[in-house]
Amino acid sequence: MESSASSPPDTKPLVPPALAVEVSHAGNPPSPTPVETSLGVVHSLWYCFSSLGMLVLLYGVVYSVHIVVNDRIVEPILGSVIGYCQQILMFCLYYYRRHSPYRCIGRLVKSMVEVISVSVALALRQFVGYNINNLILLIGSTIVLHGFVQFMHVAYDISALDTLLGLLMQVLIYTMGGEMYMSAAIYLSCLGVIVYRYASYSAPALPVLEYKSLLSQRC
Repeated sequence: MESSASSPPDTKPLVPPALAVEVSHAGNPPSPTPVETSLGVVHSLWYCFSSLGMLVLLYGVVYSVHIVVNDRIVEPILGSVIGYCQQILMFCLYYYRRHSPYRCIGRLVKSMVEVISVSVALALRQFVGYNINNLILLIGSTIVLHGFVQFMHVAYDISALDTLLGLLMQVLIYTMGGEMYMSAAIYLSCLGVIVYRYASYSAPALPVLEYKSLLSQRC
């Protein structure tokens, strides 16, 4: 008579799926998704675009200081300090806000931003007069502002095309608005474009990103 030895049952610890995924990626961090990769490319392009705008704005500030101070030593020092602080600020916004949820400002706020931008250009042209330095400051401020709202994820519905169109309207009003009737005609045309864009506005689909703790991303 054969004695059959009863083997102990094969028991495996039950591990939740989420914990199993976390344990499996303990050594290797998870690879970014295609959505995260594409958004990273877009953020990099906005970073370069905002850096270009900051250089334009920096040139306008240094030129204004040169007119007031007329010192060749102050200009490079001031330009280096402002440029260094701007790069640190943009990098912090780019790194610490890249995992925050995206938001849209809506058609009303977006249209008001465009109206304010063209109104500022018209006011500078009529009350201050034509000055190339003011135009440079205006263009640089617009580019930097649009870049910052992209890094803060507060205006996902403002695209690069919206920024370029706003810059085009500002340049047209400021450069061609010498006479009152010409300024009024260009301003009304820009308002017509803004109203059309307000009526044809459609909110883009917001990308959904999984939250990742920055402390868990170790080099």
